[in-house]
Amino acid sequence: MPPNTPATVHQATVWDRVAVALLGAAGCTLSYDALQQIAIAIHIRPALTYLFPLIIDGFIAYGVRALLVLRNAPFRARRLYVWTLFATATLASVWANALHAVRLNQLTPSGGLHLDDTTVGILSTIAPLALAGAVHLHILITRADNAPPTTGTVTQPETVQHQPEIPVGPGQEIEHTRPELPPARHGKDQPVRRIGRPPKGCPVTAVRGWDDLGVAGVLTASEPSWIAPFTGLSPRAFGKLVTVLRREGADAVRKGRPWGLPLEDRALLVAAYWRTNLTMRQLAPLFGVSKSAADRIIDHLGPMLALQPRKRFAKDAVLIVDGTLVPTRDHTVAEPSKNYRYSTNHQVVIDADTRLVVVVGRPLAGNRNDCKAWEESGAKAAVGNTLTISDGGYPGTGLVMPHRRRNGEDLPEWKQAHNTSHKQVRARVEHVFARMKTWKILRDCRLKGDGVHHAMLGIARMHNLALAG
Repeated sequence: MPPNTPATVHQATVWDRVAVALLGAAGCTLSYDALQQIAIAIHIRPALTYLFPLIIDGFIAYGVRALLVLRNAPFRARRLYVWTLFATATLASVWANALHAVRLNQLTPSGGLHLDDTTVGILSTIAPLALAGAVHLHILITRADNAPPTTGTVTQPETVQHQPEIPVGPGQEIEHTRPELPPARHGKDQPVRRIGRPPKGCPVTAVRGWDDLGVAGVLTASEPSWIAPFTGLSPRAFGKLVTVLRREGADAVRKGRPWGLPLEDRALLVAAYWRTNLTMRQLAPLFGVSKSAADRIIDHLGPMLALQPRKRFAKDAVLIVDGTLVPTRDHTVAEPSKNYRYSTNHQVVIDADTRLVVVVGRPLAGNRNDCKAWEESGAKAAVGNTLTISDGGYPGTGLVMPHRRRNGEDLPEWKQAHNTSHKQVRARVEHVFARMKTWKILRDCRLKGDGVHHAMLGIARMHNLALAG
């Protein structure tokens, strides 16, 4: 194939539009006749019978148009209503056409070809379905014609000619060459934006931004193989998470510059940051954005990924609570704890049956004991009177704790058996902590303020998705 061969672009002709229009008109005519006779049968005035088929088939025709226009709108807010109208009109038209055909088939004397009622009813539904299909085809053809033309070209790879190496003799200098940078989009008087500090002796005096260099991202949600290792979720679970985020308004149009990444890639960026705990300097080039853009994405989308606490529990539900320490570098929210590191204390409540996280309390300083953090973090208020199991670090809280042995006394056998079963059940929360801390940001959190709280809530939500599928 010669280089720069233009790709063939097929466009709809006038005959295509005429064919679709004739198909729609034929379906509308057949359905109109059947619905008008139904209107007469339900005692509508003869002068107004023409309105009955227009109402039903009109909702079918324009319902298809409305569904295509609102295909990106929130499902519960708009599309559910349109789907309800479209489905109701379609079912009414199909049912009325089938009823009309079946009744006439029963009243017509058997002479010549006579079909059974089921076959007649099924064949009579072709007319309203053909009307909806013709409208859909017409809209698709119109959109294809109005789309901007794409100049697709197929280029041949250039043949690289290798030059023989010339040995360098003594006294000769080696000429270092580097590719020329594309022209920057800044003005002559505007300073060039720098990224990092060039190494000593580097001939490059200024490094332009990622947009000017044309750096393309490596990680993208369109490639399913990147999702599992960088999010801890399967592609199916990650797709559910993105769908919920879109319904909650994470991709709503806002003032200012639009995001440089789609919602799927932004969610992947936040999950990858929590999963790998890379710095902004390391993470931003993987997605083809600047460090500040990656930081803004995390600040914007992180709170939206937070787990919402469960408000109601079953009467026979059994919960397990325990605290975990997250090393945090922000000393305004962290304090030195028993591991001699600045940490924050997070009270996590899980369901003993499903092992899903149901409540995560607000972070407190790492030197706060669990019995105080249980109440001050808000976990106690969120749980209410539900039966909750804990370890021995919650005295005086009313939680179910193991029996303690007094000095010089041995526990009875029934208490020892109770402690054994208690440990086996309570170990489930430790397993949850082990799974959650595979997101490495919980091992050394560099976020400030509420960042560690949002990260804990978001990881709890992704842990539940990964566990429940």
